[in-house]
Amino acid sequence: MGATPHSWLETYLGVGDENPMLLQLRDAGHDLWFTYSRGTTYSNVHKEYEYDSKEFWDFSWEDAGVGDIKAALSYVNARTNQKVAIMGYSMGTTQIFSALALDYQNFYRDRTYKVVQIAPCTITEPSLYKVFNTASVTALDTMGIYEVGGPTWYKTVVKVRKVMGINGIRGIMGGGWGTILKQISMKSFYHYAQNAKEGRFQRYSDNYWTPIVGKTKTDLYDLSQFD
Repeated sequence: MGATPHSWLETYLGVGDENPMLLQLRDAGHDLWFTYSRGTTYSNVHKEYEYDSKEFWDFSWEDAGVGDIKAALSYVNARTNQKVAIMGYSMGTTQIFSALALDYQNFYRDRTYKVVQIAPCTITEPSLYKVFNTASVTALDTMGIYEVGGPTWYKTVVKVRKVMGINGIRGIMGGGWGTILKQISMKSFYHYAQNAKEGRFQRYSDNYWTPIVGKTKTDLYDLSQFD
């Protein structure tokens, strides 16, 4: 998910006549297991790094997909001895797409029987990321801004406004980033931005924003290996 499972309940409980989908699935008798991506509630402790450190937040949605979803699926498989269905929403779908593309044959094929992607996103709207360029990314890194809606957001949001301008920060927060969608690494933002600017669903480039020598095109995620 783009945020956390309980954020679905916080956002949609009491809106309209129907219960949120998660509760509908529960009422229908499904066995539900919720994952919390790294950085979010219940997944914010590291063996080596503090929650508010640069090192802790050095991950993209691919890392969350490849690491966290695989670990969660292994946990559920071991306790149920069954294949499972995976459901993702928004950034959760991006995590799932990248995880499947990188390890479908060796892992996911034998452990899942269905994948449900709600509001799937791979290559997002480029205009959402027009504020990201070499200068702005360098400035954000220099000011120590590594997460959105996380432990230091109450201090860094003011710094972000200085880099992006009031309209830029309004666009981010108006889309739910830092409000509904919280505890997300800046590297995940940068990864979306790279894909949007290149028009490719590709892996993260560490030096994408480096002038002249930066690698703008990386390996594509191969989604053709599964239906």
